[in-house]
Amino acid sequence: MHVERVGRHAYYRLASHDVAVALDALASVAPDLTPPAPPAHGPSVLSETRTCYDHLGGKLGVALTEALQEQGLIRRDAQQWEVEFETWDQRRPLGITCEPLKDSRRPIVRGCADWSGPSHHIAGGLAAALTQRLFSLGWLTRASKDDRTVAPTRVGLAGLRRTFGLTLCELGPAR
Repeated sequence: MHVERVGRHAYYRLASHDVAVALDALASVAPDLTPPAPPAHGPSVLSETRTCYDHLGGKLGVALTEALQEQGLIRRDAQQWEVEFETWDQRRPLGITCEPLKDSRRPIVRGCADWSGPSHHIAGGLAAALTQRLFSLGWLTRASKDDRTVAPTRVGLAGLRRTFGLTLCELGPAR
């Protein structure tokens, strides 16, 4: 095997054509050990509402990102995400200001590919601050300390609707 590293990704390929021929020969005489397919259960809970490192992912993260864009608080130009600082600081959603985030080496906002669909959610200092604030307000809860899945509380559903215009169908059931 040869390994090619590109950033944090590793791409593997066979060392030569002879190795490929040998593997094909072995595969032709080997028994079929294909495991049965798991039963289909519809969308996983993780695809709905979860944390992605220290920020929100899944449908909730995507919905929040879209709401911030619709409200003119962030924007995306091609692959670049930016905060509309003047608008953000006038509205100060959830009491969060961007000024303390400007001094960090961490990007204030960047896109994060969401594996639950073709959309992106935001990452960076602002996304982490929003997520932390949603937990501190009691708007989100976890099933357990080590669980990545989150759910809006009843108070959270009302707050997310009032603050960002998010609806129940975008957020999933309350806990």
